[in-house]
Amino acid sequence: MPEILFIDLLKLLKEGVRTDRVRLSVGVSSTNRKPLKRQSMKTYCKTVDITDRKLIQKAVYKCLKKKYKRKDVHRMFSEYTGLPTDTIKGMFNEFGLNGMKPMVETVVDGVREEIIQGNIHFQPIWYKEKIDASSQKVRRIGIQNIKQQIYDYIAVEAMKDFLRRIGEYQCAALKGRGQSYGIKAIKRWMAKISIHICKRIEEINKKTRVCALPLSFFLLPIRNRIN
Repeated sequence: MPEILFIDLLKLLKEGVRTDRVRLSVGVSSTNRKPLKRQSMKTYCKTVDITDRKLIQKAVYKCLKKKYKRKDVHRMFSEYTGLPTDTIKGMFNEFGLNGMKPMVETVVDGVREEIIQGNIHFQPIWYKEKIDASSQKVRRIGIQNIKQQIYDYIAVEAMKDFLRRIGEYQCAALKGRGQSYGIKAIKRWMAKISIHICKRIEEINKKTRVCALPLSFFLLPIRNRIN
């Protein structure tokens, strides 16, 4: 159950997310290899309070951005405020986002109380079939309840310190990380590799008394391939 996973996450954040860094000893023979040396563990999210209202508030507003017209959002507001969905819809039509702010703040308080009490429940994910316009394939799409999406945003917000260290170059899947983002990263990598190679060649040339080739000599073919 998704709510069980979120409760497990709460326990994990209280202990801190740890990563082990293990490295092999270098410069020893295979017959006389020293045992693995385990470096000290790096712990993330030690100071995160999953019940912090500001953290929950930030996640809720992020999740609901551009979703205030949706019926499922109005139903969730109705669940937390007790107001009829027609009233909520009328408030949005008349006052826009300003009319929704009190609703969102009520949801923030409600979700926070659920986390504190450990009383977390979601509607099950439901599925529908949709024909892909480009491939004409029939796809089975899972629809997540808006409340569960809010808890997902809270989890991501709480683990931001840890998550920013993984998936940095997961291009075309995250906003702001498209093809241009990937190209710039590859260019940086290639530049670092080229400089390292040139430094090594310069060291060899000094020892063998051969004139070193300029750095541009090695960078030119690389630039031609990635521009």
